[in-house]
Amino acid sequence: MLILRIKQAETSLADGRLDEAYELVQDDQIREHRRGQQLIGSLAEALVERGCEHLNQKRFGEALSDCNKAEKLAGNLSSIAELRTAIMQAGNGRGYEQRQRSMKLAQAREHINKGWYSVGEQILDGAAGDGGSADILLELAATQRMEIEAIIKRVEDALTQDDLKTAVELILLTSQQVRQQNSKLTELVRKINSLAMGKIRGAVQQGRIDQGQSFLRLMRPLVSESLELQELERAVRQLTRAAELAESGQPRRAAQILIQLQAILPKAEWLERALRDLEQAAGSLEKLRTGPLGWIMPSRMESPELKENRESTFSSTIPGGKIMKDNRSEIKPMGMPAQTHLPWRFVIQIDGVGSFLVVRDNPATVGPVSSQQQPCIGLVTEPTTPIVTIERTDEDYFIRTPNPIHINNKPVKDKLLMDGDNISLSQRCQFKFQLPNAASTTARIAFTGTKYPRLDIRQAILLDREIIVGPGTSAHIRAQRSLEPWALYLQEGEMHCRTKEKIEIEGKTQEHNCPLPLEKPIKIGDISLVITRI
Repeated sequence: MLILRIKQAETSLADGRLDEAYELVQDDQIREHRRGQQLIGSLAEALVERGCEHLNQKRFGEALSDCNKAEKLAGNLSSIAELRTAIMQAGNGRGYEQRQRSMKLAQAREHINKGWYSVGEQILDGAAGDGGSADILLELAATQRMEIEAIIKRVEDALTQDDLKTAVELILLTSQQVRQQNSKLTELVRKINSLAMGKIRGAVQQGRIDQGQSFLRLMRPLVSESLELQELERAVRQLTRAAELAESGQPRRAAQILIQLQAILPKAEWLERALRDLEQAAGSLEKLRTGPLGWIMPSRMESPELKENRESTFSSTIPGGKIMKDNRSEIKPMGMPAQTHLPWRFVIQIDGVGSFLVVRDNPATVGPVSSQQQPCIGLVTEPTTPIVTIERTDEDYFIRTPNPIHINNKPVKDKLLMDGDNISLSQRCQFKFQLPNAASTTARIAFTGTKYPRLDIRQAILLDREIIVGPGTSAHIRAQRSLEPWALYLQEGEMHCRTKEKIEIEGKTQEHNCPLPLEKPIKIGDISLVITRI
């Protein structure tokens, strides 16, 4: 049987079936036989020879396999060692070529994504033609170039028809990097910006502030860094602030803003008429405040000087009357109904949920409580921490600061805030900006890395129109005990509640349209709360 097996191996070797011969000679008895040893030597030489052929054809895996088989049969002969060294050197060279090719493809892809199509094609020159990644990238460059040219044509057509909205929407289909690298796109952006700024300024000067706001919202994603755009945005925000002041009974402060805006909007003739109307309104309000109605007008509509005069007159003209002062030094006769007009800052305390600072000021300032310039939301941090301004414009919130701060670990001075932005005024003062409900423009500030002076308050609410209370992440105040969401909303400076639940004030059931008082226990369904002054 042994001789027969040796003859079979010799026949396989002679026919070039080296792998079959290799399997046949694995028997130890063959290795001990003299004829078998000669066979093993011949087979090892044949394997080395075939391995060299594989190596020359760059079949590195097959070459290494033959080298290993030869070494197992005949040991570490010089011919086998030479073959192994040649395989390793060739493999290293191939790896270097593959790395170089990968780097070239990555560089080409990066340039193509930035809009540098010609540069990407030059890098790929000579690497295409095999149907691989290089060909795919060249096809991508050609496709993107065609898409950009089509967009440019459509933008030009839209501008010819004075369709600014379509032109901006088309331009925004391209990335900022592509717009910066393409000279035609750069010129179109400049032209669109010039046309839009003219339309915005013209609309505001004609008194169509609503149209100006629409154009500002349209242009903000495209040219947010434009100094002219920022100037017009500030002007529109100041006009909005003046309107709010006039509506809240502060026409003189509104007039001061309009006087400043006349320098920015010299052609806005309506500003003169508005100033005359505000001056007339201020005079009429002062007459009302110093008359009989002044006793019952909301204190927030009065200037500090008028309020002080009224209070001193009030206490001196009620001899023997019972007067009481609350913690804000507001004077009320005994038996007067609980106030329902909300101050600009107050606290909502909900049993089992927590306390929440509510700020109605817009813009609202955030900074150190020990600062000389008292911020709306004063935090326990270093006095040198910068004070930032958070302003609501339409449905957006912007943060501004004279000195750079960090938002999401990036230094900024002005930024459109997004839900979940992490804001760092200093290493010891961080908070998170949140917009829990997509249908509401009321925002929330969570004190993640800082403290409010009242330790029970861990969140502040920037109130716009309503506060959603209820279970789930879409509520501004999460109250898991509530069966369904309900809303606290502002109406003529008072807080009301929109709910299907029963409303009780001091244990007495109330109508759903009644205002919620300050400093009184309120129960809405299973939720107990109280609204208190700061």
